[in-house]
Amino acid sequence: MDKMGIWFENFALPAVIDECLMQSYDGTIRLFPNWPLEKDAEFHDLRAAGAFLVSAVLKDGKVGEVEILSEKGSPLNIILPWKNGGTVKSNKGNLKSVQIS
Repeated sequence: MDKMGIWFENFALPAVIDECLMQSYDGTIRLFPNWPLEKDAEFHDLRAAGAFLVSAVLKDGKVGEVEILSEKGSPLNIILPWKNGGTVKSNKGNLKSVQIS
């Protein structure tokens, strides 16, 4: 993938579908940015820029549970899909409330 998130021809269809489900090419993770909200979808372990593995579910027009694994411990930038923020659970079980800023 080049800097702007544009994929090369030999990865055409799978890359297009992946880009509809998740984008991360500028360092910020976006979930279901180009997916029709009326169509349920889910994905598991899509690789995001910054060494993250991302899984998420879209059901009835709403993003449900999201799981993100950092392989390198890098800072995470994500556009939260919930208007009222969410709760982050670390791999140690610690909970932290996050808000949209």
